[in-house]
Amino acid sequence: MAFRTDNPLQTGFALAISTAKQQRINLSEWQIKLTQNISGKDTVNLAQSLTNDIAVLNTVGAIPGMAAYAQSQYNDPAYDIAAGFVAMVSALQACLTWLAANIPSNAVSVSNGLEVGASYPPAQTTALLTLVTAAIATIA
Repeated sequence: MAFRTDNPLQTGFALAISTAKQQRINLSEWQIKLTQNISGKDTVNLAQSLTNDIAVLNTVGAIPGMAAYAQSQYNDPAYDIAAGFVAMVSALQACLTWLAANIPSNAVSVSNGLEVGASYPPAQTTALLTLVTAAIATIA
């Protein structure tokens, strides 16, 4: 019998942690961006990042036994990792939902063979800034 070098729970947990850390970095950068005009291309990139990371987190969260495994990694019975995970994914989804509802599908268009992005001032993205800030708060 071969020695197993992969543990789906361990691998999935590590992937969830690294995905959350990277999303916290991305969203922190977005806090700064949202104080200025942003382009339609920027919003498309954020939406793609959120979509991809939410998919990864949902896949990891669906691994049988993941909640118990993740909880055991912290040696803190008072810490409810499942609630924290759900809050984080919900906050990321709220950002994505705002983008889908408030940024038109033509945020990026092609004119004379060049990509042309719409521009969105801070006054138009205040709600997104609030959601981004809330999402960051769910990732410690």
